[in-house]
Amino acid sequence: MSPADIAATHRASVSTAELEAERPYREIMADVGMFWDANDAYGSLMCAWFPLAWVLQYEREGCPDEWRYRPGAVDSELEEDSTDLIYAEIYREAGTDTLLRVGEVFSRLYRRLEARGATY
Repeated sequence: MSPADIAATHRASVSTAELEAERPYREIMADVGMFWDANDAYGSLMCAWFPLAWVLQYEREGCPDEWRYRPGAVDSELEEDSTDLIYAEIYREAGTDTLLRVGEVFSRLYRRLEARGATY
């Protein structure tokens, strides 16, 4: 299940007012879905999650400990021509609460992939 699929399932269970309040979350999940490779869910997840953690760590209050993100996993500066920078630009438009919520979806997805032995 991709992040966009998870967001679509959630979208079906909330009111219109709640949906409007959640627009930044839905937009991020749709953007992530554009880059998602179903044949490499783990690689796609890491490509989306590392820049999210980077933005939280270096530009916001930091990452939740349970994500096990360690500064230095990526440089303190993102490369100009990298996918990381594209994701970071998307994430910078959202509030911290939205980013934490997206990160929790990524965390759950990671645990599912890990349980299936689909990490490398």
